[in-house]
Amino acid sequence: MSTIDDHDALGTAQPPNAAAAARRGLFGREETPQPDPAAKSMLELREQVAELARAIVNSTVPDGPTGIASGMTDASGNAFIIVYSCAAGEQFRLHRALVEAQGYTWAAPYSAGSAFLGLYSLQNTAAPASFTGIADVYQGAQKDGGPPVAGGPILPVLFADEDAQASEVRGPNSLVLMISGGPASKRITVNYQGSLRRARGIA
Repeated sequence: MSTIDDHDALGTAQPPNAAAAARRGLFGREETPQPDPAAKSMLELREQVAELARAIVNSTVPDGPTGIASGMTDASGNAFIIVYSCAAGEQFRLHRALVEAQGYTWAAPYSAGSAFLGLYSLQNTAAPASFTGIADVYQGAQKDGGPPVAGGPILPVLFADEDAQASEVRGPNSLVLMISGGPASKRITVNYQGSLRRARGIA
């Protein structure tokens, strides 16, 4: 008994396997069904929207933390000052920092034979009990420092770098300024400016 699928456009009955045979290709194999054009267009649209979202995220101007950190040197002229603390998943880059010491200017800077200062990326933000051999203790954590020559002036000092050369600190570390052999019992200020990036998925 024939069904509606066994009839051609004029209603003429077809052999039982005519409908299946019509779907077979030249070599007698059943042809692969073609994708729905509407579904394909929707998939392409979703991919374009996702690509646009990624482009927006990558082109978003990062946050620019600025501020002033300060502290005092001790009687030996040593100081341990936390400049900026990063949360987990954050990346802080220091683009500019002006470090000043009370009583000293560009015209009359502070210098001493063995004095130095450095910017460090540290997870432990407790000040060391002693600054003796401090350069060896924190070797590998230093991001920048001075003076470039022994006995040269160290305060005031300006650190300025573009993004590619900027000192980078990844959370949960903190950017710390350490001074060894600086002016005794003087107020130190760090006027800083940087950029803050967050890991993907963090608002």
